[in-house]
Order: sequence, then C-alpha cells, then structure tokens
Amino acid sequence: MRVRETQHRIGGNARVKVMQAIAALIAGCCLGLGVGLWRSRRSRRELRTVLQRQGWVEAAELPLTNSQLAIAFKRVSETNERCKLQEASLQTCLDAYDRFLDSLPLGYMQVDRFNMLLQCNRAARDLFRLHGWQPRQRVLLEWVRSYELDRLVQSARQHRTDQAAPITLAWSYYPPDRDVAPMPLRAWALDLGEGTVAIALESRQDASVQERQLNRWTTDVAHELKTPLTSIRLVAETLHKRIPPELQTWTERLQGEISRLTALVQDLLELSYLDRCDRGALKLERLELVRILHDAWESLTPLASQKQQRMEYIGPNSCWMEGDPQRLHRLWLNLLDNAVKYNRSNAAVRVNLRRNGDRIEADVVDGGSGFASEEACVRVFERFYRTDAARARSEGGTGLGLAIARQIVELHGGKITASNAIETGGACLSFCLSDRQTAESQELQEPQPDPV
Repeated sequence: MRVRETQHRIGGNARVKVMQAIAALIAGCCLGLGVGLWRSRRSRRELRTVLQRQGWVEAAELPLTNSQLAIAFKRVSETNERCKLQEASLQTCLDAYDRFLDSLPLGYMQVDRFNMLLQCNRAARDLFRLHGWQPRQRVLLEWVRSYELDRLVQSARQHRTDQAAPITLAWSYYPPDRDVAPMPLRAWALDLGEGTVAIALESRQDASVQERQLNRWTTDVAHELKTPLTSIRLVAETLHKRIPPELQTWTERLQGEISRLTALVQDLLELSYLDRCDRGALKLERLELVRILHDAWESLTPLASQKQQRMEYIGPNSCWMEGDPQRLHRLWLNLLDNAVKYNRSNAAVRVNLRRNGDRIEADVVDGGSGFASEEACVRVFERFYRTDAARARSEGGTGLGLAIARQIVELHGGKITASNAIETGGACLSFCLSDRQTAESQELQEPQPDPV
C-alpha cells in the first residue's frame, strides 16, 4: 500500500509540473504576442507620423494595409535618397565656401556664443601663426592673446541690431614671441545672431609704414619752411614801414598770410612730435586743470570779445591731476578756439568739468550750427578735415587743431568725441583724461606731519 501511495504521489507531482509548464508556455506566448502587437502598433503610429510629415495625409489617417505599407516604405526610401543627394550638394557648397575663405586676402574668424573658435581661414592662421588649428577646440583668447580682439567681439554682441554695421577697431597686436615687432591690425566684427560673431582682419603694416614716411616727409617740409617764412616776415615788416599808407593794406594782408603759414608749420611740427612720442615722453607733474582752463580762455579773450562771447564754467573750483601742463594748455586752447570760431555772436561757450573716479571728463559746447552729419562727428579729428571748407578758410584755421587735441587726449590715456548738443544745437566736444597718479606721488603731494 505504501508503495502504491508513493507512486500515486509521484505521478500527481509530475502532472502538476507538466500543467505548470504548459501554463508558463501559454503565458509566455500571450506575453510575446502582446509585446509584438504593442510594438507593431507603435511602429505604425511612428510610421503614420513620418507619413504625415511627408504630406501623405490619407495614409496617415487610415489603418495601414500591407499594400499601403509597401507604398510607404517606397516613399521613405525615395525621401532617403533625396536627403543623401541634398547632403552631398550641401557638402559641395561647404567645400567651395571653405576654399573661398582660404583664398581671401583678409583674415576671417567666426566664434560661437561661448567664444569657441569655429572658423579660421588661411590668412588669419598666417597672421597669428596658428599651427595645428582645429575648430571647437579652444576659445578665441586661447588661440589669439589679444584682449582688444576679445573686447571687440563682446562689443559686437552688445550693439547688435537688425541693420547694424560692423564695429571697427584698429590696434597694435603684440605676438607672444617678444622678438617680433608689434603688428598694426584693423578688424571688423558683426553679430550673426544667437551670439555667433564673424570677424574680418587685415594687417596695416604697409599702411603704417607709409603713414610714418608721410609724417616724416611732412616734418621735413615743415622744418624747411621755418627759415624762409621768417625771412619773408622780416621783409614784409620792413616794406610795411617804407611804403605809402595807401599801399600798406597789401603788406598787412601779406603778413596775415605769413602768420597763417607759420601757425600751420608749428601745428605740423607739434602733431609730428605727438605722433612719435608716448606717455613716457610727456613732462608729467601734479597740476590744477581749472586754472589751466582759465589761462587758455584769457589767451582767447581778444578774439571772443570781438564776437561778444563769454565762457560759462560748470564744475569744481579746482581739479588736480597728473599731466603735462604745456600739452593740456594746448588742449584747452584748441577746443576753446574752435568753439569761439563757430559760435554765434553774443553767445556763451559752456565748459562742463567733472571727476568720475580716476577719470576726468569735460564737455566744450558752443551755440553754433553744429555738425551736419554723423560722418562729420567722426572725421572732425582728422588732419585738414573741413566740415565747411569755405567758412574754415575765412576763419583762418589750419585744420590741425582738433587733430592735435585728439593726440594730447590719447597720450593722457583718454578719448575725445564730437556730437551735437541737445540744449544749444551747436557742437559738443567731449573728452576724458586718465589720472594715473601713483601712491608714491600722492604721498609727495600731501603734507606730511612733522616728526615728534
């Protein structure tokens, strides 16, 4: 009996295991069938989406049959072929674009919004000696050690508009190799959108050499003119005393023209000197800028009195800074002389002076007709530039006063600009100077307590 019960128990266990296996098999088949159906429906939905994007709306809205699937696969294959052809065409265009950039005589660079260097043509690589350049490896400042170029890129992003013109910058680039002389460069930067900036560069080495040769020639001519002009002046003064009074008008006119030529020669020599020197060549000392302003106005009082003009000063009673007193006197003299010449009669020349940290800012405003265009505001500091040539000749100017003023301001670490004043409608010449006094010079100027 026990043997039979054991056999019966074993047979029952075997049947249970067989049933469990069958149930597991059925469950696995059902699960596999369900997953297959789910993936099929998902594939069909994705296929409908693709077909809808391709414009086959009829097939995308109806259940897909096998024949429709065959047509859909054919369309997808055709679309894939078209994409490959478009990709090949775009690659051809990109290769032609790269060849065009490499053939440009100007350097070209392009950076993204993170300042990663994306493009750099052959001229730019030769200009900055970039060996082994690869796109998207480093930021611009790591490739080109020029903070001026980096600030130019930032300025292009800040001044971005739909019709913005490229921002221009001219500076001297100092290569990492100290044995190489600084290279004068000019760059144009334009924001292309989303922070991407394109940069065009050119070397101004030849232009700089030509400019130095021209300045040297101008200086030599000015030196050679000093002696004959002095002789002509002496002859004119002698003739003026010996000719009849009714003829002295001619000698007076001659003396006036000689004075104008003498002033032109002096301005050319002064401008040539300022071109050659740097801040270290200035005779710096601690000076009071307001007193120099009033001294310059006193020199112009006879001219201002003829037009019944006066100066209105707005600012502190004193303003101490470190600078060259002779050059700063010339700066005030040139700006005030320009304001008096073009100001209307019975009007004031207004001077605003203020200190902003280590910067000293000033505005010289007249009540004349102002500048006719934006171009005139930019070019007024160029040599011999005339906004109104006929009027300038009648005023007797040399055309170099504002050019000298710009050189003096830049040698003092500042900047000068021109605009039209809103209040008067006349010209407004604004400049700022940098007061770079060291702590040692401050201690020398301040009174020290007597030792106990």
